[in-house]
Amino acid sequence: LLFCFTLCCIFGFTILKPDDEEPELRIVVYEGTNFSSSHSELRKSLRNLKYIGRNDDISSVVVDKGTIAKFYRGPDYSACAFEIVGPFRVPKLDEYNCGCCSENSNGWDNEISSVELYPNSNERSPGIHGDFSDPQRPYPYNMDN
Repeated sequence: LLFCFTLCCIFGFTILKPDDEEPELRIVVYEGTNFSSSHSELRKSLRNLKYIGRNDDISSVVVDKGTIAKFYRGPDYSACAFEIVGPFRVPKLDEYNCGCCSENSNGWDNEISSVELYPNSNERSPGIHGDFSDPQRPYPYNMDN
C-alpha cells in the first residue's frame, strides 16, 4: 500500500476511481417547424416551460447524444408524455399523435408544458418512444445517419 501511495504522489497515478461526472444533457426546442424561428437550449429538467417563455410553444426539437428528454403535455410532469432518445431530431411535432390532446389538435405541436432530462445510461436506441408518439408517417431523422 505504501508503494501505491508513493507512485500516486510521485507520478500522479490514481488507484481510486474518480467520481463519475454527470453527463452533459442538452436539447434545443424551437418555436417553428423545421428548427426555425426562436429557440431555447435546455440543460436540465423544467417543471413549467412558461419560465422560459416556451409553454405550449414548441414545434420542433433536437435531442443531443447521451440525453433522454421526456416531454409532458401538462406542467409539473403531468398528463400524457413521450420520450425522445438522442441523438434525434423531430422537425415537425404536429405529425406525432397526442393521446390526451383534443381531436382538433395538431398532434404534439404547441402542446408541451414540461420536460425532464436524464442521461441515456441504458444505451437506449435513438428515436421516439411512448404510446402517443406513433407518427402519421415515418421520419428517419436519426442524427447519426
